[in-house]
Amino acid sequence: MTDSGATWVGYFDEALTAQEPEGHGLVRFNSSLEPEWLYPWRSALPPLDDIMALNVFGETAYACPYREFHVIAATAAGATDLGPAPVTGAHALLVSGSRAVLIGGFGPDYDVVTPLEITPGGPVLAGRQGRVVMPDGLETRDVTWTCRGPEAHVCVNAARYRLSLDFVFDVLT
Repeated sequence: MTDSGATWVGYFDEALTAQEPEGHGLVRFNSSLEPEWLYPWRSALPPLDDIMALNVFGETAYACPYREFHVIAATAAGATDLGPAPVTGAHALLVSGSRAVLIGGFGPDYDVVTPLEITPGGPVLAGRQGRVVMPDGLETRDVTWTCRGPEAHVCVNAARYRLSLDFVFDVLT
């Protein structure tokens, strides 16, 4: 939910076959949960047929769709393609200003952390990649990520953790 009370929703496979509104892939609902903005079909923007990572910061939603894996920024006024991400398969996205972090990837890269700088030419690597591990050093498995701006809230079974964009940049850049 945004500061103004709007709710951003990113859809997965529903966007492939559904009609309004889920067929658009990304929708902004007003405080009455009525659609007030729909990601445009048949535009120059990448299609959003399956959103892998979604984050809301202020009034802006940031999304990474499966097929194209670009970073998209959307407001109630429209969407902007920030460019292709240098990695694919991320399932979590942290963002603050021109800095971003993608977390995850396909197959064995499920726990890879990638710091990015959003430049006019698109997202670029802003340091080395790392891996998310538990405080005891063990792998992270069966993790649920919820990202809001520069913070990720991580649920592992009954335990709760927090990972910040600043921490990632301090460690990996």
